[in-house]
Amino acid sequence: MEANFDYILAREAQLMFKRAPGFEPVDGDLKRWKGKVRGGGNNWVEVEITIPDNFPNEPPIVKVLTPVEHSYVDSSSGRVNLRILSEWRPEYHVYQVVNSLKGLFVRMPPKIVTTAPPVKPPSEDVELLRQRIVHLEDQVRQLQRMLHEKDEEIARLRGLLTVHKVPEKEEIATIILPEDEKERKRLELESEKIAVEDLIRSLDEKFESGDIQPSDYYKLYKRYRKELYLINKKLEELSKGE
Repeated sequence: MEANFDYILAREAQLMFKRAPGFEPVDGDLKRWKGKVRGGGNNWVEVEITIPDNFPNEPPIVKVLTPVEHSYVDSSSGRVNLRILSEWRPEYHVYQVVNSLKGLFVRMPPKIVTTAPPVKPPSEDVELLRQRIVHLEDQVRQLQRMLHEKDEEIARLRGLLTVHKVPEKEEIATIILPEDEKERKRLELESEKIAVEDLIRSLDEKFESGDIQPSDYYKLYKRYRKELYLINKKLEELSKGE
């Protein structure tokens, strides 16, 4: 079980480095990630993501470390209530959580508590960026070596199971990234659907509270509904092709 969990963590780390730039493991611990997310304007908030031992069956824990006021952030614990977390599925990934949080803060920027020290945005210094890229590339190479070793270990264990005719309870590769192209596409579309539905819900909340002009509301609402319609149509086409 521990070997399988290490394999999952390594896969998640690869995806994080590739698709969630700005987040890095804390002291090399692949179960804890920290990064900065734009909170509207020139404001930045620091975020920590913890991967539980029961991942991917259990969703990651997302906390905003910078004191903020936001309807989706618990003021005492800093925990963030995202729809992707409440409707979590083992096929989802941590980078998708990061992107959902970024989208939420774009739509509904948090209010920084004035007593909190300002969070500095990511450095734009060229030399620092170059050093960081080199460091990340080294981490990716290490993860690739680890994944290769885990692949070999899983293949060996599966061989033993086959020889002894012991059925497997679950396919780790399928949980992490389905081999079937249609299944991968379906999961991507479902993730996009959640994001667009969140956009529509947040848009309705802003309209009801008077935080958006009616003309802007109707323009965005029409656009999001069209996107949702196209996503649902693609999902229907995938279902018909099965």
